[in-house]
Amino acid sequence: MLLFGRATWIPPIDFSILGDTIVKRLVLPLLLVSAFLVSGCSIVPLDEYRQSLKDASFDPQAYTENIWNTKLLPNLDDAVDIGVLYDLIAEDLQDARARYGRSIGLGNIYYYFLKGQGRVVTIESDQVGLTLGNSEDVDVYIKTGFIFGNTVRNATQLIDVNDFPNSQDFNNISKEINRLITDRVVPSFIAEVQEGMLVKFVGGTEIASDEDLYPMVVIPVHLQLQ
Repeated sequence: MLLFGRATWIPPIDFSILGDTIVKRLVLPLLLVSAFLVSGCSIVPLDEYRQSLKDASFDPQAYTENIWNTKLLPNLDDAVDIGVLYDLIAEDLQDARARYGRSIGLGNIYYYFLKGQGRVVTIESDQVGLTLGNSEDVDVYIKTGFIFGNTVRNATQLIDVNDFPNSQDFNNISKEINRLITDRVVPSFIAEVQEGMLVKFVGGTEIASDEDLYPMVVIPVHLQLQ
């Protein structure tokens, strides 16, 4: 007899000596349980099985592409203005965190989704420096080099870690977001940017201490030269 993909030989039994009721209620269930145990199979809860199918079929590239086009880009105006954020942080850091920040886990890093406009004062190999006022001092660095980490994923607050029991899926979303920024946002900006130009930007930043404020480093999701 072949059960559960493993051959299990059961010697022939003459059931004619037993009544139908005994066979149905006692003998057959015992034989099935014995065969199941011999085969080495295990019972998996239905919810766990369904989740395993979901995890196996998750496509981070398709998921991120959908989030990017349907939720992120259409809602760029939801980002807080960088001037408003600076003022509120200076006035009440805890209030700024509560209103506009997001923290993942127990760390002291808070992520913010922000927007603003600045004038280009420096162009470096991996970042472009902007001043928000009339000085030549850099207030904001727009990151244009190697993009890594979870800044944009966390700052936008569009993706809930609790929706991804598999942490690798959650991390792969960051990789895909960073790839989109590298492929779609940065190249045209780098090709055209010049000192003195005005830049409108939307992106994410992470702040753990005052050192992260001046200058602030922004991972862009949208850049517009003027």
